[in-house]
Amino acid sequence: MLARVITGLPLPAGSSSWLDYYVKNSGAGTVLLYCAVCGCPEPPAEAVPMEDANGARFAVPLCQRHAGSRDWLELYEFEQIAALK
Repeated sequence: MLARVITGLPLPAGSSSWLDYYVKNSGAGTVLLYCAVCGCPEPPAEAVPMEDANGARFAVPLCQRHAGSRDWLELYEFEQIAALK
């Protein structure tokens, strides 16, 4: 799935960080050991809000490099996401 990091979104109520939101809403129950970008073995540094090509918004954990990217990124198809409500 192609998605890009979106900036300027307020943190959802009841969450202390985007990572907290991800853990509470993704169904994963924890942060995975790798970045959600295909082929990236780096550990996630933070969760960030993203938007796919269809406009769906969600949060996923990304490494430091990808969390700061403004490019479209290919995410693992099996990655658990936390849909933004």
